[in-house]
Amino acid sequence: MQGARGEAFSSPGEFRNIQNHIGNTRDHAEARFVPPPPLEMQSTLDAFFEYLRTGPSTPPLVEAAWAHYQFETIHPFLDGNGRVGRALIPLLLAWRRQLEHPLLYLSPYFERNRAEYYDRLFAVSARSEWSQWLKYFLIGVRDQADEAASLARAIVELGEAWTARLAALRATQNAHRLAQHVLQFVAIDAKGAGRVLGVAPQTAYKSIEALVTAGILEEVTGRPWGRVFLSPELREMLDA
Repeated sequence: MQGARGEAFSSPGEFRNIQNHIGNTRDHAEARFVPPPPLEMQSTLDAFFEYLRTGPSTPPLVEAAWAHYQFETIHPFLDGNGRVGRALIPLLLAWRRQLEHPLLYLSPYFERNRAEYYDRLFAVSARSEWSQWLKYFLIGVRDQADEAASLARAIVELGEAWTARLAALRATQNAHRLAQHVLQFVAIDAKGAGRVLGVAPQTAYKSIEALVTAGILEEVTGRPWGRVFLSPELREMLDA
């Protein structure tokens, strides 16, 4: 969900006087949802952050569902509320030490079920239908966790295939090290490769060339200088 207006304002005072709303209309009376008035928005955010800071006893996934709903309800920005609200979910779980890294992304699930997403959020505000929102949210966590686990297994298998290809080419240990780095970051340039390997960029090119020969990397800029190399296989996995 995003506000109907996205203009930039010249001063904080001017921003605070703008009433945000959700819906493709400039008339608040026709909006699907109107967040707290500007003068109350800051206090609601303060209460929200204080609640999170105190570390509630709520199970972490329930807390994440509540926090996402509450942030979207406060809707403090004229644009980008959805992106920030979705980012809060994995960051909160990582903060609560439920994830080693913030790798659980519900955005694809919300996008696939967009109409229900909006309906469930609105039903909490309008009719306090928390159980249905929690059910919807937790199903999303399950589905995205399954997808993330499948993707992780596929990436591990891809890394093993890269190792075999490089071994067949009798590539150097530096080439193997660089392949493992690409497996995490998808793309690399000579300077980045030099930092990873602890060698000069010119020397790092030898390892990059080995990965190109093995079909692990391909050059994507088409330039003779400042070239960037990307893994097409890994990009295809992540895009899917």
